[in-house]
Amino acid sequence: MKNGKNLMVPPADPITPFLVMEIMEKSRLLEKKGKSIVHLEVGEPDFPTPRIITQAGVRALQEGNTHYTHSGPAPGPVRAHLPG
Repeated sequence: MKNGKNLMVPPADPITPFLVMEIMEKSRLLEKKGKSIVHLEVGEPDFPTPRIITQAGVRALQEGNTHYTHSGPAPGPVRAHLPG
C-alpha cells in the first residue's frame, strides 16, 4: 500500500525462464536419452570450497565487487580469471 492506495503487481506470465532453467531442462532430456551429465549449473556441493576460491571471494568482497556478474560465459578462458 502506498499513499493509502493498493498497488497491483502485474502477472508474472510475461517473465521468461532464466538461462539456468533452460540448461537444466536440456540436461534432463539428455539424461533421459542415456547421456551422462555432470551438473555444474546449480546445487549444493558435497565437498568443501577449495581455499583458493574462498580467498578469491574474500578479496573480491574487500575490493567492493559485490554485484552480480553477467549471466553469460566469462570472457576468455576461465582459468585466466583465477588467482595463482
